[in-house]
Amino acid sequence: MYFRADRLSLDGVTGPMRSDRVRKCMVLVVLLTSFFCSSFAAAHILERPPFTGQYRYTDPHEAVEVFSKAVSRGELVVFGHRIENSMLVPLRVEYVYELDSAVPTIKVYSRLKNPISVPGSDTCKVYSLGATLDANGTIVEIESHVRTE
Repeated sequence: MYFRADRLSLDGVTGPMRSDRVRKCMVLVVLLTSFFCSSFAAAHILERPPFTGQYRYTDPHEAVEVFSKAVSRGELVVFGHRIENSMLVPLRVEYVYELDSAVPTIKVYSRLKNPISVPGSDTCKVYSLGATLDANGTIVEIESHVRTE
């Protein structure tokens, strides 16, 4: 390739024909790059075997029942207060999937009928709770949602 002031030349091809070749080459480079990048990403995903089983809780009401059983066993304790089923109003069930597991983590959000005072504070109260269940139906994490009065 050599440069002249009035035009570029590539192996004797000049003008509009050269720019068409450049465009075609650029399109080809972009297509090949996107093809190879996307096929490697798909190959990485396909390395894992597809999940063929079913997870344990399919209905949100079933998840609430499992949560209720865990509460009945005394697993829901907030600031030293053992929470009973009669103190809760379940509002929402959340299913969270990790990328390497087909079994979801289940979180049940509930409102407390009577807020609980936060120890050491006269103005803060717990109004609702979020409880995370493991695959066995055991509460493994509790979130207290606190508001000031």
